[in-house]
This record gives sequence, C-alpha cells and structure tokens, in this order.
Amino acid sequence: MKLSAAFVVDQLKKTHDVFTPRGLSKDPCLVRPSLYSPEIKIENYIVYVMDESAMKDLKKSDVFPENCLILTAGDNVESKLPYMCLVSGNVMEVFASLQEMFEMYDLWQENLMYSYLEGKSIQTMLSISMPVLQNSLVVAGMDFSILASSYAIPFQQEQIFGSSESTHSFVTDLKNNELYYKVKEIDGAFYFPKDITGLGSLCVNIKQNGKTIYRLLMLEDCRPIKKSEGFLLEFMAFLIEHVLNNNSYYPGGWYNIEPPIILENMLSHNMVKGFYHSNKALYKIFKSILTDKTADYLQISQKLDVLGWSPQHEYTCFYLEMTELDKRNFTYNPIIYYLSSMFSNCCAFPYNENIVVFVDMTLSQLTRDEMLKRLDRFTDENYLNVGVSRTMEGHISLRRQYVQACIALSIGSSKFPKKQVNNFNDVSFDYILKQATKTLPGYMICHEKLLFLKQSDKDKGTEYMKTLRIYLDNQCNVMQTSKQLFIHRSTVLYRLDKIKQILGSDLKDPDEILYLMLSFRLLDMEEVKNNLYTI
Repeated sequence: MKLSAAFVVDQLKKTHDVFTPRGLSKDPCLVRPSLYSPEIKIENYIVYVMDESAMKDLKKSDVFPENCLILTAGDNVESKLPYMCLVSGNVMEVFASLQEMFEMYDLWQENLMYSYLEGKSIQTMLSISMPVLQNSLVVAGMDFSILASSYAIPFQQEQIFGSSESTHSFVTDLKNNELYYKVKEIDGAFYFPKDITGLGSLCVNIKQNGKTIYRLLMLEDCRPIKKSEGFLLEFMAFLIEHVLNNNSYYPGGWYNIEPPIILENMLSHNMVKGFYHSNKALYKIFKSILTDKTADYLQISQKLDVLGWSPQHEYTCFYLEMTELDKRNFTYNPIIYYLSSMFSNCCAFPYNENIVVFVDMTLSQLTRDEMLKRLDRFTDENYLNVGVSRTMEGHISLRRQYVQACIALSIGSSKFPKKQVNNFNDVSFDYILKQATKTLPGYMICHEKLLFLKQSDKDKGTEYMKTLRIYLDNQCNVMQTSKQLFIHRSTVLYRLDKIKQILGSDLKDPDEILYLMLSFRLLDMEEVKNNLYTI
C-alpha cells in the first residue's frame, strides 16, 4: 500500500526520536523502503534509509526527486539538510521498522480488497481494520443509525446513536452545532473535535448522488489520532461507498423519498434489526389505519389483538412536529428510538415528515399524567412541539385519535405558542368554533340580536355587551356581576332591563343562554381574524 511521508514519519515517532526539518507531504505515494548506498540512483516513491557517512555523498547532489523520503539513522547526527529526516537508532533497526510498517499496511489493503471483491459485509471490513488502526470504527447514517461498527473498547452498543438517555443529548447538541452542519458535504478526511461529544474523530463522508448519506468515523478512544492518517480512512470509505452503491443500500437520509417509504424499504431489505423488526407488523397496521380510510377495522382489531394490543386496552396517540433542523439533520431515527425506550409499549414511526406515536397505556402501565410529564421533559430537551389525543379504549377510534393529536398540535401551537405539549382537551372548544365557521363567518351564525347590542354600544356609548357577558359568565348572578363591574346592583338591573328589551328575551331559556355565550366566542374569533388582516 502506498503511504505518505507524513504518515511514515508519524509512525516512526512512536518508537524513535525523529527530526523533520521541513513540511512533509501527505500524498500517499511511497511504495517501499530501501537501504541507500552510493551506487544507487535515488528515485521517486521510495523511502531511503542511510547512515551519517552516506550524507557526504548526498551533499554533492543538487537534485532530488520530489516524491521520495530520505531518513538518516544515528544517535549523534548533526547535519540538518533541508531534504532529509533524522531518526535515532541504527540503520538496520530503522529499516526493519519500515519494512514491518509497509508489510502491515500492504496486508491490510490486500485483506480489504479481497473482502470487497468477495462481497463481504461492511462490518467485516471494519473488523479487519480495527486491529490495524487501533481505534474504534463506525459507519453511521446521517440519521445517526449505526450501519456497522467495530469497537476497540467494549461498551453498550446502540443501533441508533441517540436512542438512549446516555447519548440522546449528544445528538441534540450535534444537530444544533454549526460546525456539524458545515462538514456535511466536505470531501476527503477531516477531524471533528471532541468539544461536543467528548471524543474526537477522524471522518470521511460517504456520498450518493452528491449527497452525504453515511459517515465513516475513527474514534479517538484508544490512542491520539494523527491527521496524516486521513488517506487510510479515505481508502476504506472508497470501498464502503462502492459496496453501498452496488448493493442498493437505502440511506438514512430522507431528502428525496417520503419517510414512510424509506422505512418500509429499510424493513424489507433487512437493514435495521431490533426495534424496527420487532415493530414491523405494528407499523404496517398503523400505516393502513392512517392511509386507508376504507380499512376493515374488524381485521385491524384482530391483528392488533394477536400482537397483544387488546380491544380492552386504553390507547393514546401523539403527533410530534419535526423542526426544520431535525429534518435537515435526519434525526428521525434517534427520536423514534428514544421515544420507544421512553414508552415501552408503543409504535413510533415517521409520517408526513413528522412522527406519529401510538401508546398502549394499559401495557405500559402509565397514567396519563406520567406520560405527559415524560413528554414535557422530552419536548423541552429537543425543542419539539407535540399534540396529544385523548386516552380512549379500543381500536375503533385509533385513526380519530391521530386526528385529535393533529388538531391539538395545530390549534394548540397557535393558541399557546409557549406551550410544547398540547392536549386535545385544552383546544376542543376552539375546534368546535373553528368547525362552525368553516362555511359562514362568526357574525353570520351568532345570535342576531347580540349584534344589535353591539351596535347600541357603538352608537350610544353603552356597555351592554360587557355587562351581558360578565352576567352570563357569573351564571346570571347580579351581585357577582356588580362586584366585577364595580357598579351598584341597581345599575346592573337597569342595564339588564335594557338588554332584555333589545334582545326580546327574559334570559331564562338555557338554550338561548348557551347560544349567547357561544356567540360571544364566535365574535371574539371574528375580531382576532380582522385584526390579523389589518396587521
């Protein structure tokens, strides 16, 4: 294997003192070592080893090939020529170290090439390489899924980085890091610092159609990484990229395919083991619930029952809105896996560029308050908004619970902009009002006589609208109304007489009172809309 001058010297520094008087090339072009003697003509692409006496012969020569490396071995070498490196030790010792180095990397290259040509897995390539490179190696998708890994230091492995509490914060930090975004499309090897994850890494992006879909990482866990090692990782990444392209692997990045399609492809190609495989049947059932409005719910119920999700169990659905940052960084998988570890009996999956989660509350043995507390903490840590349905028994309302969750997210985000977890119960009345005004605006379906009161206030400067509203809000209690308005009881009674005359009502019919209270809310909505249009 061709090695670079910078790499050769960095490797020698592990066992020898080396003086380098000039910047060394990082271009991997050196093919073998050779012992120098005066009768040898110095050629390109060779590492020459000599003793101090041979330096006198070299001094006579003014021209040296650009792509060779000259090493002078000895313990008391003083001459520092600009074209050679000085290495402690005797000539044969240094030469033996070089031979061993070249042989090791030649064998590594040969084994990798055989592995590639014989159609071995990427995992095999990493397993071959880890003992040579002496640091952990990982091929990770841009959605943080781990395609293959070989760890030098054993620890609990994750199929999706960020799926557990111990690593999820790292993913959140990474996706919000400007540097992480900048290096996404870099060509060639680059070093990613340890500031964010606590562990530095040498990386190479692996691309398809000009887009980075995976990344090969050498973690700085056992020994310090030298930047001169970049070409080794680039060689590995080149082979891995060919394996991915030739075998039509489905990438973790969902930039050109709808997430549900990608997930189904991943499942059918057996790419992801563990969670997705154990939940494949559930995913297909819930996908049919959401996409097929004519689905046979009797069959669906039977299938869910077979999987342990009984018709007698209680269920909740929540709908998470992915941020643009999450979409850009493909963090669907870490979020899905993390939710799955947070809620033991759930089915979480991407849908319409967001994430849907159905939770079997009975199997999870969770109260609704416990579930909401966990969601509060999760959404706060990840800057996400979520809509939560009601908790209901049985399978017949599962699709409607999804609709509830979507409504809760849509209306809740608008009504409570600072609130991240939005319950359908908190917005259900707003939803009723919104549905009521789909065909006709609020002022056309509210109590007609209420508009007369509004006009009277405008024309005569009265406060009949305010008085009536507070009176109704206080369950038609005159004393409470007078206290809230800071006026005498007799004044309230006088106003109520005028209001009853305009409305043509004695305000005793419960249906009319409900209609009037609803009308106030409809007019409030109309006023908000008009203000928005004015702005």
